[in-house]
Amino acid sequence: MSDLQGGKIHFDGSSTANWISDWVLGSGKGKISGSDEHDYETTVENIQSSLVVHEWYSHIKKDNRTDMKSHRLAYKNVINYKALWDKTTDAYKGFNLKKLDELSEKETGRTQVDSLYRNLYRKYAKYYP
Repeated sequence: MSDLQGGKIHFDGSSTANWISDWVLGSGKGKISGSDEHDYETTVENIQSSLVVHEWYSHIKKDNRTDMKSHRLAYKNVINYKALWDKTTDAYKGFNLKKLDELSEKETGRTQVDSLYRNLYRKYAKYYP
């Protein structure tokens, strides 16, 4: 928590994003805000995976971001961190797999993700609207 502004997760009711991170590249420190706008269930594991793996580790610590065409890696990290992934809900899995698919095409031009993720996509995408 010492890496986060004010040592806490912030709430931003005006944001349309599920979660958002602000950080200075290479600093390993930043701010995470949530809006409660997510479409998946609010379980401990879903939120923990979003906050710790996606926002803190992938964005703040690893500098994965859209303008460097590496935001998709944050979704891969969520999927590959099995200690949490295996405990998340099917809708959460579907959300992450759809975002990975969408961002992979946008960031790399590839129309398909790797076979591991395609198989997971086929299994879970139907659970996310």
